[in-house]
Amino acid sequence: MMKSLSLLQFPRRHPQALTIISRALASIVGGYLIASLACALLAVSLPMSRIDSTVCAMMMSFLIYALVVIRVFCVKRSLRAWQELLLLAVALFGTLKLLGA
Repeated sequence: MMKSLSLLQFPRRHPQALTIISRALASIVGGYLIASLACALLAVSLPMSRIDSTVCAMMMSFLIYALVVIRVFCVKRSLRAWQELLLLAVALFGTLKLLGA
């Protein structure tokens, strides 16, 4: 007979699973947020025509997303990764608002 694994026993049996889930969420959600804010900031601030700066910013957003994902899994604590993402998102959003976009 198979033992059923309840959700309450899951964290005690696999303590690193919650850390991995937290980092995965941080990389997916935070990576998208940072990449989109950076894309908007680059599109507004690059000294090119409007369409060229938008296309260039969109291409750079893929690189930024990949770098954010790598960074999230490189830090020692998942809380630190969330803090860095939040700080970077606030800085990008503030800069975007200062530029009037």
